[in-house]
Amino acid sequence: MSSSGRSSAKYRWWFACAFVTSLIVLAVSLSLEEDELRASAPATSGDSHVGFAGSLDSLSFFSVVSIATSVATFFGFVITNGIAWRKERREGDIADLEIEKKKLELESLRLDIETKRLASLSRNKDST
Repeated sequence: MSSSGRSSAKYRWWFACAFVTSLIVLAVSLSLEEDELRASAPATSGDSHVGFAGSLDSLSFFSVVSIATSVATFFGFVITNGIAWRKERREGDIADLEIEKKKLELESLRLDIETKRLASLSRNKDST
C-alpha cells in the first residue's frame, strides 16, 4: 500500500472513531438530560414545554456539540471512503491496462522470436 493509501486509511479510521465516540457522547448526554428534565419537572404540571428560552446548560451544550461532531465526522468518513473507492477503482483500471500492455508486449516478442527462428532455419537450409 502506498503512503497516501496508508494516510487515507488512517483518516478513515480516525473519522470512524470520532463518529462513534460522538454518538456515544450524544447518547449519554441525552440520557442525562432526560433524567435531569424528569427530576426537575413538576409532577402535576400539564404544560411540559421545554425550549431554548434561556441559556444552554452544560448537558444541552454537550448534546449540541456532539450532534455537530457526529454530522461532521460522518460526512468526513463518507467523503474519505468515496475518495478511497475512486482511487482503488482507478488503480485497478491502471493495473488492468498494464496487464493488457504486458500481454501485447509478450505477443510482440513471441512473434519477433518466431520470425527470427524462421529466418535462422531458412539460412541453415540455404547454407546446406
